[in-house]
Amino acid sequence: MVTVATPTSVLTQIAMAHPAAMTLPLPETSRGQVSWAARSILEPRLAAFDAVAVGPGLGRSAGAAALVVWLFLNCPCPLVLDADALYAVAQAMSQRRIQLSPKAANVAAKFVRVLTPHQGEYGRLQSSIAGILGDPADVAAAIPSDERVMAIAKLLGSWIVLKGPNTRMTDGTELWRNPTGNPGLATGGSGDCLTGVMVACLANQSELPIAVRRAVYVHGLAGDLAAAELGQQAMNAEDLGPYLAKAWKTLETDS
Repeated sequence: MVTVATPTSVLTQIAMAHPAAMTLPLPETSRGQVSWAARSILEPRLAAFDAVAVGPGLGRSAGAAALVVWLFLNCPCPLVLDADALYAVAQAMSQRRIQLSPKAANVAAKFVRVLTPHQGEYGRLQSSIAGILGDPADVAAAIPSDERVMAIAKLLGSWIVLKGPNTRMTDGTELWRNPTGNPGLATGGSGDCLTGVMVACLANQSELPIAVRRAVYVHGLAGDLAAAELGQQAMNAEDLGPYLAKAWKTLETDS
């Protein structure tokens, strides 16, 4: 069961486009973006959810950013952050509104945070705490090393899924590389699909490392299946849905 929490003004469109999903109307600003007042709607309901995702399509208003920081610090279940949520987290880190600690990142599974940046979003995260890591000002332009990605995950007490060739996944103590996926996934919306697969896996898999790796693997496999039939140049994010079903079936058959 999926609930889409969205500004009231677009709730009807969401409900019509996705009739299988439930909707939760949220207060919004005059520009139609989620406002800070949404906290009063979300807070009493969060305990009912197995996992939450935030970021795609959220916007970068001050209220939305504050809501992301509040969720990062208080959400009582696994939380996946992508897109505009990553921008808000980077800002909050640079302003020290999110506590950074060198402690190991093996946080309790129910409070896990999974950040899913692409290279550009990761660079913003890294730049926001470059001083703590002892990095030069232009560190965001460099290809991130495994050690640096792990260090940031540990400081945040979170998982980082760094999207790209052989997507890297780390909880700050161990690191894995994903064997599936191809350049055809480097198109708008593909990362949002990963956010959806990730939150579904976190909601349904009790073993946290397996859930994170399985989500990345299945998403990449769906991309490979799509590329095999459509070609990398022609495929787009909307094509992934049917191939996600085939990817899951392949996984079930192999197991």
